[in-house]
Amino acid sequence: MRVYQRTPHRELRDRDLPSRCYSPNQMYTALFDAGAGIPVPIDEATFISLMRPYARTIQSDGIHIENLTYWHDDLVALRKLTPPTKDGKWVVRRDPYDPDRVWVQHPATGEWLECVSESYRRDGYPFASGLRLLRDMPEADGIPAEEWATEQLARTSSANNGQGRAKRSEKAHAVRARREAEAEPRPAPVTSPAPPTAKPPSADQDGEDFAVLRTGDRLWND
Repeated sequence: MRVYQRTPHRELRDRDLPSRCYSPNQMYTALFDAGAGIPVPIDEATFISLMRPYARTIQSDGIHIENLTYWHDDLVALRKLTPPTKDGKWVVRRDPYDPDRVWVQHPATGEWLECVSESYRRDGYPFASGLRLLRDMPEADGIPAEEWATEQLARTSSANNGQGRAKRSEKAHAVRARREAEAEPRPAPVTSPAPPTAKPPSADQDGEDFAVLRTGDRLWND
């Protein structure tokens, strides 16, 4: 469609310039200059029908296009019907800018079925193949994983009831012993100094270091 809409055609000419050919997009644009045109947006069904078509068969796991697998729940019933084409394949529409979805039209209702890619960027999701197989498995009455988890939790809780307290006590004792062994030395307590005491005079001292002299007294060296 992109090539057809942009290619000039011999039937699309201008009366003023009959030697020049125009493309459908050019003539559609010129109509708005010549008359009062109102651009009307197309609906979803028309937009899907204008996408690039792919002729594909519906496999048991979905529709395959360029190493991608697309799935819809109604494809199971649609696979049993006969495609309304001569080659016996279904016409699948795909947006080149949105490769994670395709559309196939139901022949009875005319509804476009949106098929989502099952393998789109599968390498970014670990265990994607296993998860897909697990999802496709039928649901069982009893889930073994839940029963096993319940049994393991009950066994673990009963075993921890008697040993939990003893382990917590041993751990607290070990922490207390380690703190006492690695305790930092503390400075000795500071005490106030004792008040000074007067010393008694010795026997060789007379108790006086000086004497009062009077007029007329004689010194020892006179």
